[in-house]
Amino acid sequence: FDYASLLYERKEYALAAQSFGQYLQRFPSGRHVAMSMFRLGESYVNTGKVAESESYYLEVVNRYPSSEGAPSAAYRLGAMRYNEAIQAPTDSSLAKEKFLSSAKNFTFCETRTPYKPVRLAAAYNKSRAYQGLGDRKNMMLALKSVADVAGDNPYRESALLSLATAYLAE
Repeated sequence: FDYASLLYERKEYALAAQSFGQYLQRFPSGRHVAMSMFRLGESYVNTGKVAESESYYLEVVNRYPSSEGAPSAAYRLGAMRYNEAIQAPTDSSLAKEKFLSSAKNFTFCETRTPYKPVRLAAAYNKSRAYQGLGDRKNMMLALKSVADVAGDNPYRESALLSLATAYLAE
């Protein structure tokens, strides 16, 4: 695990993926399994193998929801599902399913991350997933939670503008 982490920190992602995979094979119930899975997923993303990363992120969120990497894994899954939704045919059941999954993953991240900037990003992106679903109520609730945070909030202006536009449309 230490060697794999060193490779990961040095951005040697192909070698890190191989080393994290070896750790998981040798120690399937070791204390670093959750972080190894998350970093293996990240290593795959950084080497252009996004599809391979998905199963590791899902594993972290589903089997290790209290782990340090779970909120970040959920954020990655939310972004993946959102991108899949916007590429699906408009108003298709597939697009709705992907937007719903995106919102669920962003909610998971928002409620579990200890980091304010990540929480804001997850809430803002959750609002966009709800917008894609046509769920104005949840979209506006998510935007309001973002807009209510003053200070260092790069999403506040956009959230306020989106809220104003939604209220105007009503």
